[in-house]
Amino acid sequence: MRGGDRYGAGRPASHNKAESFRSIDVRRWAREGKLRQGNYFGWRWTLGEEEVGSIGVHVESSYSLTLKYSCSVDGGERQSVSFPITLTYTTCPFGGERVWFICPHSGRRVAKLYSYRGRWYCRKALRLTYQSQSDDFMTRMHRGIERLESKLWIENFKPKGMHWTTYNRIMEKRDRYEERLDCAFMQRIAPLLGNHYPPFPIG
Repeated sequence: MRGGDRYGAGRPASHNKAESFRSIDVRRWAREGKLRQGNYFGWRWTLGEEEVGSIGVHVESSYSLTLKYSCSVDGGERQSVSFPITLTYTTCPFGGERVWFICPHSGRRVAKLYSYRGRWYCRKALRLTYQSQSDDFMTRMHRGIERLESKLWIENFKPKGMHWTTYNRIMEKRDRYEERLDCAFMQRIAPLLGNHYPPFPIG
């Protein structure tokens, strides 16, 4: 569903960033209660307020769903596609289950799949890297904070069912990121203020 959405083309080069591809996240669907057997829902991608793509998702059973969309084949006319995806589950250490996609190409158990030329792949099958791997330090800290806060669902509130030790560990790590971000910011503006700040750990 990107760059013409043609079937049968080779994988993109490894310098492509995962964030530039349309993706689906089974964790989000599970969290939002969309994976009920027999459920059908729509999923779309937007750029600003403009819709740039959409699919339908039919949950066939607890272990399978089908993506329904249209795409062009070898540059020809757009055709309707039904793309099956297998689901699997693992047991969480403190009870409950976690759902995963099975990548149709690598067979890996993954949380996210990416659209490339009409088909769906895991990140490793497409040899994608994350933008954060080439970001500067401050950007990585921002992304780290966002990633940690996304686990809380609602900022600064412990989700129902999360152990306090897990919650405290997330909050402590977020606080460390924020401290490093503050230090990095002060170092960056120090020349403008005529001040000097000592080096700080970035590990």
